[in-house]
Amino acid sequence: RKEDKNPNRKGAELLELRAKGEGDVAVVFHFPSSDIEEFSVKIGVFSNRFPGMEKFDLILPCATFVEKKGTWTNFEGRVQKFYKAVDPVPESLEEGRILQLFSELKGIAMEWNVNLWFARFAERISLKVDFENFPPEGVKL
Repeated sequence: RKEDKNPNRKGAELLELRAKGEGDVAVVFHFPSSDIEEFSVKIGVFSNRFPGMEKFDLILPCATFVEKKGTWTNFEGRVQKFYKAVDPVPESLEEGRILQLFSELKGIAMEWNVNLWFARFAERISLKVDFENFPPEGVKL
């Protein structure tokens, strides 16, 4: 049985994603992190509850995988596409939209488009497939 219950941890590792902070504020998407202890304000963007959430000062709810389209990379390194099945609850947003709002607060223009973001992900890890023509069986890295 697999100990790590976090979907897409492999994808986050491939992209070298870690808790990011500026000044005294850290923002963490999806995965609890021990890298945030030195920050005085800790913001978490999560779709589900998990042990350790009490470390965060503010939690922003994000859409779950059934409330958006995208890809995830399983623990074996297989990138798989998923489709939106239901609309998100009104309080939650897709992670890209949350990033877009944070960027706007900093005066940075950023477009949220899953196809564009996937193209950047694919380029970063040398994946030779685009989002719209993704094979149904996924792609093994």
